[in-house]
Amino acid sequence: MQAAYGQFIEGRAISPAPGDLRLPLIDPACGKAVAELVECADPAAAVEAAAKAHAQGDWRKAAPAARAAVLRRIAAGLRAEAAAIAEADTRLTGLPLHRSTLRHAAAAAGWFDHFAGALDEGEAALAAPAGLRARVVRAPHGVVALFTPWNIPAMAAALKAAAALAAGNAVVLKPSELAPASALALARIGTAAGLPPGQLNVVQGRGATVGAALAAEPRVRAISFTGGHAGGLAVAGAAAPRLCPVTLELGGKSAFILDSSADVPAALDALLAAAFANNGEACLAASRLLLHESLMARVLPELVARIEAIRLADPMDPACEMGPLVSAAHLEATLGRIKAARRHGDRLLAGGVRADGMGPGNWFRPALIEPADNDSPAVQQEFFAPVLTIQPFASPEEALRLAGSTAYGLALYVWSRDPDMLEGARMQAAGSICLNTPFHRIAEAPFGGFGLSGLGREGGRASMAFFTAEKLVLEAVDG
Repeated sequence: MQAAYGQFIEGRAISPAPGDLRLPLIDPACGKAVAELVECADPAAAVEAAAKAHAQGDWRKAAPAARAAVLRRIAAGLRAEAAAIAEADTRLTGLPLHRSTLRHAAAAAGWFDHFAGALDEGEAALAAPAGLRARVVRAPHGVVALFTPWNIPAMAAALKAAAALAAGNAVVLKPSELAPASALALARIGTAAGLPPGQLNVVQGRGATVGAALAAEPRVRAISFTGGHAGGLAVAGAAAPRLCPVTLELGGKSAFILDSSADVPAALDALLAAAFANNGEACLAASRLLLHESLMARVLPELVARIEAIRLADPMDPACEMGPLVSAAHLEATLGRIKAARRHGDRLLAGGVRADGMGPGNWFRPALIEPADNDSPAVQQEFFAPVLTIQPFASPEEALRLAGSTAYGLALYVWSRDPDMLEGARMQAAGSICLNTPFHRIAEAPFGGFGLSGLGREGGRASMAFFTAEKLVLEAVDG
């Protein structure tokens, strides 16, 4: 019997009703249905449960130490079930178990530990006139809605939920309809760890139905969204009339500058990881290589060979370097974008086709494209797939101009020893700038982007600030 992923509301899993819409969940590696998604018929029920829990106040009024203890128990529960959570996410998304989802599960537990630690910080005291005492109090918003993507399902759910709960909010979490499993595991573990009923609820379904209803719900007082550009615009538009705060972590088209002065072997290792890790389905992916013209003859043949050598395998296999794309629709869209680039005059140097010999799943050979010019759709549009473009540059000024020439601004990777290149890179409009290093997620660091890459920041203090509203409390010392 196939698993059915449904709702978790007011501390319990909700049994599907006869009329509920059921959507098949397809294993991307074999193309077969392996589970069902039960779409939520009434998202307002989850909002009602969250509003009730927040009004009762058992969680928001609990001492910070008590909330921290629950968060740490959730972290322990996630670690205990990390293998099962990762396996479910791999089966539904095609992400490599050993290179992606096991790491995501470990990071999920780490976020709960991190925000438990954040609760140890006291309220900020302010300098005040004589006879007065001033302090800043952070108050939770109330009911918050969290939208999480399919490419980092456990990690994104944990980052958002841990911060929202630490701040005292009640949560309604809507995961991607392609990756519903880890959100339900988190809700179940959280309830067992001591969250009051209704404090963490999960609703399943498509963005256009369940997501739209949740974003427009007047009782939702803050929204954190990670996903695609169109979905982010829809959520922000639904939230705007009631001035509901929103963070949007959207896509990217990040450049990787490889200069002639760099440690080229180390840079190539970093490039292959930045471009193709997580099946290339990552907002932070380095999807545009800007290569110094003097390196082209040396680097290009090696790069082609290394891309063609990436091992496609069952994503459960420890030797798998790349699994299938998440869905048949995503595969077709990726192939369609490559066709559009070729019509523009781009050259396909490696991959970019269905992978032969892998069976009926969504298998794709990672691609390298030489664009005809910087206006190519391969340069300007996000693939969210293992597709890399390569363009030469002659000077730091040209490299940085090309790096900043898209509508996105999520990340920038620069490998160079040129002081002018490095100083110019620090001034770029990108949320994460990595100079002679791969990206590392630092818990306290703000994460987000510029332009079409989103709005706001999350992680560490940025998340705690978003999920609360500051209040000034000013009082006379003598009462």
